[in-house]
Formats: sequence, C-alpha cells, structure tokens
Amino acid sequence: MSRYLCHLRRRNGQTQTELDTHDGEPPRVGIVVNVLLLQPGVADETVPARIGSLSVDPDNGDGDPIIHVHMDEIG
Repeated sequence: MSRYLCHLRRRNGQTQTELDTHDGEPPRVGIVVNVLLLQPGVADETVPARIGSLSVDPDNGDGDPIIHVHMDEIG
C-alpha cells in the first residue's frame, strides 16, 4: 500500500499542504477531485482541483517512500 501527501496550488498562487498522509493509491494525473479544506475559525471549503503531477520522496525518515500529489485549483 502506498502513502501520499497532497499539495494544492490555489488560484491566487498560494500552496496549501495537507498535514496528514493518505493510505492507498494516489489519484491519477489529469483527473479532477474535490478537495476539502479545513480552516480553523472559518467555514470548511470544498474546491475542485486537477491532479497535475506526482513525485516521490524516497526517504521520509522511516525508510518508506511518500508520494507527493501536486494539484491545481480549478473553477
């Protein structure tokens, strides 16, 4: 099973990275997903995003690779 971490580039150019990793296969490049953004003190927000690329960090401290999923906000 893979572990992956998502990085969302917002339309305003800022990048938001999730704090927790996901277990399972990462989404494929080119598909559109809905991303839930949890924002303290503000209403949660769901935004559509297209998967742009995947990269692999070969060493996350415990010897297991983590896949980084890079996505761009759309809409």
